[in-house]
Amino acid sequence: MAIDLRRLRHVVEVARAEGITPAAHTLHITQSALTRSIADVEAEVGVELFQRLPRGVRVTDAGRTFVEKAQRILADADELIASISEMKTLKSGILRMGIAPAAYRNFVGDGIAAFASSHPGIAIEVYHDSVHNLAPRVVVGELDLVIAPLRQLERWSELSVLRIADFHCIMLLRPDHPLASAERVTEADVLSYPAVIPTTMDPMLTDIAQIYARNGLTRFQPRYRVDGFSLVRRLVRATDAYAPIVTLDQEHAYLRREFLVFEDVVRMPSQSLAVAGSGSRGMTPAASGMFEVLRDHFLHTIRE
Repeated sequence: MAIDLRRLRHVVEVARAEGITPAAHTLHITQSALTRSIADVEAEVGVELFQRLPRGVRVTDAGRTFVEKAQRILADADELIASISEMKTLKSGILRMGIAPAAYRNFVGDGIAAFASSHPGIAIEVYHDSVHNLAPRVVVGELDLVIAPLRQLERWSELSVLRIADFHCIMLLRPDHPLASAERVTEADVLSYPAVIPTTMDPMLTDIAQIYARNGLTRFQPRYRVDGFSLVRRLVRATDAYAPIVTLDQEHAYLRREFLVFEDVVRMPSQSLAVAGSGSRGMTPAASGMFEVLRDHFLHTIRE
């Protein structure tokens, strides 16, 4: 006979009430059922927990030790159940997520902030690295989610991948770039200049290398590899380099105010932003909540 939590509660309540009758009333069971339950526990542990008196019971020395430890077990069990309940309702818990490349934090920052505002009890940890390093951490459960380019995430069969937004890829150059006055600009014209490429943007690096090859150009080697749009902006404005940029803004109005923008000159493969969790483990309540917030955020952004 296993001594389950129910029987532990029986013992603790009998000790508190110092009698079977009042304890049975509190526990909402019959006196005979409670008496059998206490006898079963005593038979299992091999000692008497209570000394039977003409009126009520008295806890034995062994019973006192048993009750003290049973109370701690019950308290831990109650705390565990409460914490799981709070995690399900997003009142507490922790969300660990990776973002690759680091520049993508600009796209999901508002969504993360919205989630934090709606669920202040959830702790959030965000890590930046390559998909190659982050995806395995999701698979083994070290991270709950990873946000990255769709094409990269789809290479991992162990992940459950969900697309949340499509990117527009454009080329940025300084406003007074030599190409600004050209009547017609081709792919080869743009690619003949140095490139500014994000450090962790491996898919874009592969795409541009293929475009170089189809234009019969020499092997692609970016002049500048940096992370952070502020530094990309400075390099573009200070040099003749171009910077391929992915954006969710179809109009690119804020970029046109500062840069020369080429939209369809360099034909880049389509790219999408995606979020992935473990396919076998499933998403935690916090991870599911974050996904819903991101999805709603991007749907709202796209409609606008």
